[in-house]
Amino acid sequence: MNAVSICDVYSRQAFGKRKVGSLAASSARPNKRVAVVGAGMGGLAAAIRLAATGFEVEVFEKNASVGGRVGRLEAEGFSFDTGPSLLLMTDTYRELFNSAGRDLDDYVRLIPLDSDYRVTFGDGDSLTIRRTLPELINELERIEPGVTPRFYRFLEDACNKYRLGRSEFVERDFDRARDFFGLRNLRLLLKTRAVNNYYRQVSKFFASEKLRQAFSLQTMYLGLSPFEAPAVYSLLPYTELAEDGLWFPEGGMYSLIEAMERLATEL
Repeated sequence: MNAVSICDVYSRQAFGKRKVGSLAASSARPNKRVAVVGAGMGGLAAAIRLAATGFEVEVFEKNASVGGRVGRLEAEGFSFDTGPSLLLMTDTYRELFNSAGRDLDDYVRLIPLDSDYRVTFGDGDSLTIRRTLPELINELERIEPGVTPRFYRFLEDACNKYRLGRSEFVERDFDRARDFFGLRNLRLLLKTRAVNNYYRQVSKFFASEKLRQAFSLQTMYLGLSPFEAPAVYSLLPYTELAEDGLWFPEGGMYSLIEAMERLATEL
């Protein structure tokens, strides 16, 4: 049997200490100047979008380098990422570069990971989260025999939360609080049980404590305890398993920041 991809299944001072630079598009709008405070990933993305639509943009950063929480430590010929170590939803970065008429691949090479990561438990046992379905199922069945149907139901439930989370919340602008807490959104949250406790929701699909841990640890990417986070965060393991998967920029996570900085200074 050929390997089948799961994807086939379904500033401290005002304006800081450092002026990063000015971005002016060729079609700059007169008297349309914008200051972006902070050159983290969000600040760089905002600057790119503004410059691409014709604004003259100035970016200010208090630190000696851009990137915010995404940092790099270099020592004795080695480079270490000092911030995030996992890359998800690469389509959002591609769309950002496309919005400026550029191709992300011309700036940084993104490498898909076959084996996303390995979870090691207290008893020495481990679970390798893989992108290909047969290999992953074998891993899950080894830990909890008969779990396959429930794993598929977990993916289906997580898929609903993923689609809800992206289309109705992540990709929408909410100018006022009542826009977010409207009746439509409240009905969607209740229908998908997105506000339920995450760990308890995961426990409905897996009897093994090891699998419960493996599919709930993802909230810690955001500094949230799976025992306190809402169930909507099941969109994270779903993204890893059934959507875009996990990627890694060649040269480390900071290479993505360098790509964004380069694009920003070109505009």
